[in-house]
Amino acid sequence: MKAAFITLLFFLSLNSSSQQLVNYTIDQDASLLLPENSVVTDSVGQKMIKGTIGGVNIVFLKAKEQNTKVVLEEESDLVDFYIGFQKGYAKSVYGKIVKDKIVDVGHLKGSLFECRSKMNNLNLTIDCLVVFLNNYAYTVQFFNIGSTPADYETQKKAVISSLQFRDGLTINHQLTASVEDSMAYKIGEVVGYFIGVAVLVILIWFILKKKKDRKYNGT
Repeated sequence: MKAAFITLLFFLSLNSSSQQLVNYTIDQDASLLLPENSVVTDSVGQKMIKGTIGGVNIVFLKAKEQNTKVVLEEESDLVDFYIGFQKGYAKSVYGKIVKDKIVDVGHLKGSLFECRSKMNNLNLTIDCLVVFLNNYAYTVQFFNIGSTPADYETQKKAVISSLQFRDGLTINHQLTASVEDSMAYKIGEVVGYFIGVAVLVILIWFILKKKKDRKYNGT
């Protein structure tokens, strides 16, 4: 829940004026384009960047499963982790996964999925890309707060295509060796749920703000 409250503070402090996409260095392994003047915070086990551009709300989150070492011995374990991640994510935002696919992000494997949720009679669509690396889940999440569908897709594709991991990282760096059972699906579900909670706070704030705006405008 701590991450959820941090995310809420991010959203409240955003400046929604016209912005451009600029490069952000996440860590020694990753970088991507995000709206300029995005709000950045680092805390134990996670890094969060929140910004808005052209009505598209974007949340980047690098999060670590604090209590469990994620053991992935082969590519099928990685896929199981992503499937579990999607289930946990959808559960936390009271949604349903309608599209998903495994994608190449450089030489790494990621999961790109679309989650649909309905809150207070509002139909919401969240797009999420997750890449698991070194016991961290790197996620980029998008939802539309006022842009046209075409602009939304343009901004989403620009950010996703900009995500880069340093040269030399391959799928072997996403796997680990252990004699223990990996429980990849279950751990993925826990991590996905945790990250989804942070997004849920943003969605609730958005719904309340929209209701307030409608009341203020007399509609």
